[in-house]
Formats: sequence, C-alpha cells, structure tokens
Amino acid sequence: MRQLKMVPVLLLLMVAIGCVRTVAPQQPQGEAWWLDGLWPHEKSDLPQSDKAVFGRLDNGLRYIIMQNEKPEDRVTVQLNVQAGSLMERDDELGLAHFLEHMAFNGSTNFAPGGLIPFFQENGLAFGRDANAHTSLLETVYKLNLSAEEANVEKGLLVMRDVADGLSILPEEVEKERGVILSEKAARDSKQYRAARRLTAQVYEGTRFVNDTIGSEEIIRTATAETIRGFYDAWYRPELMVLVVVGSVDPADVESDIKKLFGDLAAHGERRVLEPWGDVQREGVHGFYDNYDADFTVVRIGAMKPRRWADDSLDLQRRMALGAMANSIVSKRLQRLKAAGNAPFLNAFVREVDSMYLFPTADMIARTEAANWRETFAVLQDELRRTMKYGFLPEEVDEVRAELLRSYERRARFESQIANDDVASVMIGCFNGNRVYQSWQQTYDMYKTFFAGATAEELHRVFLDMWDSGNRMLFITGDAVIEGDAGEELRRLWKEGMERPVAPLQSAAALDYPYVDEPAVPGEAASSVTRPVPGSDLVLHEVVFRNGLVLRMLPTPFMKDHSSLSLHVGGGSDALDDEEYVVAQFAVDADKRSGFGRLTAEEAGRLFRSTGYGASYNLGSESLQISGRGETADMRGILQAMWTQFRDPHIEEKDRQEKLRELAIADAARDKDVSSAAGTAGRRLFFGDSVRINPLTAQQGAGISLQQMRDALKKLYAGGGGVLNIVGDFDPEEARRLVAAYFGAPEVQWQPAAAPVHAFVPRFPAPDSRTEHVVVDAALNQAELRVGYLRRLQDPADRKTLAARRLLASVVRDRLRTEVREELGASYSPGLFYWADDVNGYGMYMVRIGTQPDKLDMLVSVVDDVMRDVAAGGVTAEEMDRQRLPMLSGWEENRRENGLYIFALDAEARRPFPYFAWDIEYIKALRALTAEDLNREARAAFTEDSRAVLTVTESGTAPQASAE
Repeated sequence: MRQLKMVPVLLLLMVAIGCVRTVAPQQPQGEAWWLDGLWPHEKSDLPQSDKAVFGRLDNGLRYIIMQNEKPEDRVTVQLNVQAGSLMERDDELGLAHFLEHMAFNGSTNFAPGGLIPFFQENGLAFGRDANAHTSLLETVYKLNLSAEEANVEKGLLVMRDVADGLSILPEEVEKERGVILSEKAARDSKQYRAARRLTAQVYEGTRFVNDTIGSEEIIRTATAETIRGFYDAWYRPELMVLVVVGSVDPADVESDIKKLFGDLAAHGERRVLEPWGDVQREGVHGFYDNYDADFTVVRIGAMKPRRWADDSLDLQRRMALGAMANSIVSKRLQRLKAAGNAPFLNAFVREVDSMYLFPTADMIARTEAANWRETFAVLQDELRRTMKYGFLPEEVDEVRAELLRSYERRARFESQIANDDVASVMIGCFNGNRVYQSWQQTYDMYKTFFAGATAEELHRVFLDMWDSGNRMLFITGDAVIEGDAGEELRRLWKEGMERPVAPLQSAAALDYPYVDEPAVPGEAASSVTRPVPGSDLVLHEVVFRNGLVLRMLPTPFMKDHSSLSLHVGGGSDALDDEEYVVAQFAVDADKRSGFGRLTAEEAGRLFRSTGYGASYNLGSESLQISGRGETADMRGILQAMWTQFRDPHIEEKDRQEKLRELAIADAARDKDVSSAAGTAGRRLFFGDSVRINPLTAQQGAGISLQQMRDALKKLYAGGGGVLNIVGDFDPEEARRLVAAYFGAPEVQWQPAAAPVHAFVPRFPAPDSRTEHVVVDAALNQAELRVGYLRRLQDPADRKTLAARRLLASVVRDRLRTEVREELGASYSPGLFYWADDVNGYGMYMVRIGTQPDKLDMLVSVVDDVMRDVAAGGVTAEEMDRQRLPMLSGWEENRRENGLYIFALDAEARRPFPYFAWDIEYIKALRALTAEDLNREARAAFTEDSRAVLTVTESGTAPQASAE
C-alpha cells in the first residue's frame, strides 16, 4: 500500500463545497452513467448554485461561469473532459495520459514549443499556472490568468485548441515519449509498487487494475495515429465542461464562449465502452503484502459493488450523518493515541468511493511491524463497539457543534476561496454527479441535517456503511506473517468477534483555559507609526514597559483574518550543538502533543469548536509561537499562545512517541535515490552538521525527559519578545488584547541571547567537489545535483539577488527545453538560487531526477547549457518571459500577506529593512536587462565554483561526473 498521509479527520470527512460523492442503489445506465451530457441539477431535487451562470451550447458543450475575487484580478479557466483512462482499450493503456501531454506540443493556434512561451509571456509559470491531470474518469486542463479581457480570450482559445485542434505530430510524440517514461520512473517507489499489487488483488478481473499512466510497452510504441484515435473518439463537446472562475463579467465570457466554441464538433464516432467489471465479495478476505517499508498499515474495510445515484436531499442527509459518525469514531481513536495507550502511530475512519465508484468503509492505522496484531485488535474492537453500542449523545453534540461552525465559516468566507479551488470543486461535483451549490446553500441545507441528528440515526447510518456482506482485512508493509497470511487474518478476525467489548465511555471534559490571564494588563512605553514603502499600509509599533515589542500591520487582504507570531529568545543560533540537539528533540516532541497541557486530540477539539490554537517552532534566530484565524477570535488565539508560553508541558509518553517517529524515519532514510540525494547533498553542498541533518532515534534515546523539560524552560525564558500581527484587524483593539497577555508586567522581557553558535555552511574544497552515491534499490532511478557557489556579499544588494533569481528561472527553462522537451530525460528538471542574508552563503542548485542510463548524458547537458549561458546566451526575449511569472507570483504573495508576514518575522531578529528591500527588489526585477544576466552568468557558472553529486542504484560513478 502506498504511504498514507494522515490528514486531519474533519478535513478528510468534510463534505466538499456544495457537493458530496456518495453511494446509492445501482441504476441500469451502462458503465459511464454520468456521460449523458446533463448537469447534475437537471436530475435532482436540489437547486444549482445561485452564484454561477450555467449554460449549454447546441453542440452539447456545457459551461459554468462565476465571479470570484480570490486572487484579485485573476481568472481560472479549466476544461474538464469527461474521459480518462477507463475509456482506453487494452491496446491503449496510457493513451489518455499521453494525450494530456500532447496538448502542450502543438495545436491549431500554437506551433510546437510555442504554448509554454505564450504562457510565460502572459505571466504564467508552467506547472503553477498552467497544468493538467488525467485520472480514471477525467482529463482536466487548467490555466490561471490575469483577468484582462484579451488574456481571458487567449485562455479560451487555448482550451478550444485542446478540445479539437491538437496537432499530435509524430515528431512531437517521439519527444514526449521520453518525458512520460521519465514521469513513470519518477513515480516509482516501493509504496507505489505495493499499491499496484494491492489494487491487482482487490480489483482482480476488472479494468480498475490498470494504472492511469499506462503500460510501458504501449507508451514506448504509441503512435500519433493511435493517440489521434483516442482523441477523436472521446474529446467530444457533449463530454466537455468549460469552467471560468474569477474577476470576470459572466455575460462577456459567455459571449466569448459561444463565439469560440459554437462550431466545435466531434471528429469521430463515440465508442462503446468495454465492460469495466465489478467486485462482489462475501465473507472475510485477507490481503497481505510484505515489503521493505518503513511501517505497517493495518486496515479493516467493507466494500460494496459499484453504485451510483442522482443527487438528492435524502442522499445529502445520509452523507452528512455518515460524516458525523465517522468523525466520532476517529475521535475515539485519537483520544486513545493522545493518552499514550495506542499501539498505532495514527488512525482514522472514513467512507469513500474507492476507485471513484466502489462505496467503501475503512478503519486505517499506521504502526510499527511489531504492533500490527495489537493494532488490528484495537481497530476491530472499536468497530464492534460502535456497531453494538452506537454513539453517546454528548459525542453527537460535540461533532454537531464542530461541523456547524465549520460550515458556517465556509459560507461566511466563501469569497476567500481561491479561483482554482472553486473550479476544482465544480469539476469534482460534475464528474461525481453531484449538484454544485454555493457554500451558503450548502450550509443552509446541512445545518438542518446536523441540528436534527440523533445518536440513534448515526448508529443506523454507521451500520449501513458496514453492511456489505464482507470484511476486507489488509496488512501491508514491513510486518511479517508466517504461513498462510489470509488464513491467519481470518483466524484473528474470528477470535476478535468472540472477544467481549466494553460499553462506551464519555470523554473527559476539556479543561481549558487552565492558565490564568495576568491580573494587570501592560502599559505602553512608546508608540510610533511608519509607512510601509511602496504601499498605502502603515506599520504600528508599540513598546511595552515590560520590554515586549508589538508590531502591527493592518492590510486590506485576507478579510477578517489575522496572523500572529511571538518571537522568544535567540533560537538555535544561541545554543551549542549539544544544547541544540536536546532543544530540537524537546520542541519536536512537544509539537506532537498539542499545546500547553492539552493533548493533540484536545487541542484539535478546541480548535474545531472555537478556532483557538497555537503552533510553535524552533527557528535559527528565535523560538516562534504562532496563531492564525479569524480576527474575531484573536483573544482566544492569544490565550492559546499564552498557554503554550506559560506552560510548555511535556510528558514521557510524548518523548516515547517522538522516538517511535524517529525510528521509522531512520529506517526509511537513504533507502531510495531521493532520500540518499538529500543526505549526501546536505553534506556536500553545506557541510556536515547536526543543525542541518535530521535528528535520529539514537540521539533522542540518550536524552531524558528532565533534560527535555529543562531545555523547554530555557527556551521559553529566552527574552527578546517581539509579537507581530498581520491582517485585517483594528490596531487599538489588538494592542489592548496583547497588553492583557504578553505585555503584562508579570512578564519581563530581557534581551535575547546572542547568536554565537550560528551555523555557517561550507562549500566543499576543490579536491572534494565530486561525489557519487550508490543506493541499494531497484527502481530504475537516479538523481543529479550540481551546485554553483555564489555568495551574496551585500544583503542590501537586492538588484544582484533579483538578477540571480531571474537568471535561475531562465536557465531552468533552458534545462526544461533541453532535458525534458528535446531529450525526454527527466519529468521535471529544477534550478533555483538561494542565499542567506545573514552569512552571505548562496548558490545555484540544479536538481534533476532521471534514470541511471541517462545520468552521464545529463551531466554533459547541464555543463553545455551552463557554458552556453555563461558565453552570453541569455536573450531579452527569454528573460522577459521568465520575469512576468516572477512578478505575478510576487504580487500574489503580497495579496496573501505572505510578503508582509515574512518581512515582519525576519525583522524580529535581523537588523535589515525588509519592507524597503522588497520594493527595491521588485523595482530591480522590472529593470534588469539581458546584459545584467549575462554578466552574472559569466561570473557564476565557472568550473571553480562547481560541485557535482550523482546518485544511482547500482554500478560505478558516471564517467562524465568525475571530470
């Protein structure tokens, strides 16, 4: 099974914006039941969104247009083609994905190689603003554009070309073939292969065993004609939905769509789908896969045959109650973990449409191999307990309050959902046969469901989820089961069914707040304001009599939201290496345990019910306690930060839990090319130090609980308090709230410790600048990293910084053209420039993932590209194409408050004027010339400044890398 990312339970179980993918009785409408050309609301008793314009052309193409102002003056255009890899024949496996790639390789209005430069000329970064994906059921093309009418029209023109104007030239197919094979290789991993093996078992005999990226043999032999055949059969107007979301006039866009797409017509006959097959299991089934993993996944599931239903009020109510039930059971598992009594690392419960179409209920946990039996028993017991005893009224009340608050907030802040997120949800609804509604409509509907829910109803819904006639028992990862694993799992299940389970017990009441607010609020010693360069913003700075520095920056962005960060002490730079290891271990363990004395489960409960919470991190220059959320919750957020500040609590169970995590990370380290490249790269390009290497279980095992507590006490008493607030808030009210906590006289802020132990990276000596690492793996992967040392001598020289970042973008695009487009030797070659303002250490870093047989060639190609650039190869045209996406990215970051948060946090400890520097940087970026970049390239890309790391899975070091 692929490595699981354990996401927050409520996020996992939340019903999507205005729609839910769900289950219901089968309807006899063939394999692809949604391919009827209708909107989901045309088949439902639910109304469609009251904020969007829906339309359909005479040729069947559907479109939806919605005004949205996040981000401001931007627009997202997405073309949803309701055809994916399930539409492929046996001799076409991978063609849907291959066709997606060909959309960027020539069309009616864009010659081969012309589309990506067109994106760049219009401020789009390929990958960030222009992208696509293919899945079983869909292929989606995505553009994020500036909202000028001409740009929107061009974006629509691109999508029209995708719809019926792709060239699919033989020579371009040959070029892209290598890119797709590189992508396939880059995806490969032990977890990926395990997931494919499990899929083959569970869905045996169906077309769902086929991987979207396809068969390597078919990828290697696909021709322009075979790809064209799939294109003509499935890219049809009645199978397309055009989505436009952003700063647009819907009437204008609708007119453009009618003009551009009105004559769109299918090129060929629509095929009859080959049967997909179904899975119908009865009884108890065991699935076991042992492989060299870092942990074991234990999963108990119940899977039903393929089902579908038109959307309805009844169906939505069923899913709302199901989400409540699963959330409650997940909370029980979380509480067990928080109490230190769980054999697993994390666990949750879910209901999903597995493979998009199979209704599946799951209990899933991640654990160490030695604990898999105990974990299996805990999951089985909790499942049986819930099925027997159901839910307690107080559990229902708690999750009801959390979900009501969550949905109400989404309705209230719907305008702050980004364009591409809105578009993605729309497409998810359409392809899942769900009615797309506004968040307000969804909240109005769901608050009735939540309000009327009872423990008895949730119990019935939970029983229905698991009423499948089967139990699917999975043990995958590094656990070892001797003998017949399937029989052993069935035996354990049978034994568990006879084991008594205890009745439900109420959770302990949340003890919060338990840290008293200071009796006397603080007073200001001084207060000043100063304008923020290049803007209409005003920075408010208050120094309290206790020494706290409060800096407040109200902005018009992120309406009704604020970000807060408290900086304490001198950070890791004030600690020697031994102190650093103890402090980092203590902070990491404490971070996993909630905040203050609240466990992670309790902290989650508090946040979901109130919005109050705190996070913290040991930075190089300070310990940072942070909070963010609605401005109306600022007092509660400050109270949470105050709780962590006054009572950074840690227990032995937190220490043990952190040691478990470190042991798993240690086992995974350097087991594949990517991990080994990270380890060797840190050592080669930055020098070996405990400060840049991850902590290990061996290091943590030698640190006692008392040492950890002493380290936390020292960190939180570090002095030098600076509290930053950025967002949409009233400075006077914020000052009053801060005065009641961190500005109070009972806290005295002394100067922070000096950064006498700051780590300074070291570039390798001239005779040690080539390294080759061999990894014991067999995934056909390799990686190349080439670093060019380029120190930033003067941190105030923002023009030089801008030139280097722009040059890195230009060279990265050259590498994309040479390595990806021409040679097909890598899916995503990368290059960036990084520099430290404090110590001046900086470098250009090339990173390319590839296959071992292409590594020698890539070393030479990178050298050739760098020599060409250094010889004066940068042109004004390619520089301008890269500059526009950088400018738009900077502007987007500014409107997200990211630039301002970074500047305030950096100035908390550094004596640099980051606000002024930002303006100097952006002015310099706009003014740079090709000669500026060529001058920098001549100085930067020299043999004397170059170091090379190659990582392969077997064999000897590539000859070219040793030159």
